[in-house]
Amino acid sequence: MDTVDPGLLWDTPLEFVPVLKLDEDMWAAMEKMEKVEEICNSLEGLDCGSCGAPSCRALAEDVVRGLASVDDCIFHYKDSIHVLLNDLHRLEQAVPAPFRTEEKEEKTDDTH
Repeated sequence: MDTVDPGLLWDTPLEFVPVLKLDEDMWAAMEKMEKVEEICNSLEGLDCGSCGAPSCRALAEDVVRGLASVDDCIFHYKDSIHVLLNDLHRLEQAVPAPFRTEEKEEKTDDTH
């Protein structure tokens, strides 16, 4: 039988460390777990890691714990940008014509 190198032997007692602790209160933790599921289902599910988390589920857990935002997901962020651009376009259309940005720029170009 081979002997084990003494440097490889474990010399300290093992301690339990919870990997994912969403809350001290069990009911609050259960509610947060539901929120994790909801967020996870809203993400792409590609586990690409572009957000910095190893998986979409890990990102959802970080969001619930307040350590990240769903906009850290590049796909979710892209969708948010599209919504913002659509809102800006609608707002632009609500501005009276003489006050619109592109018309002001055209007038200043014509005067030079």
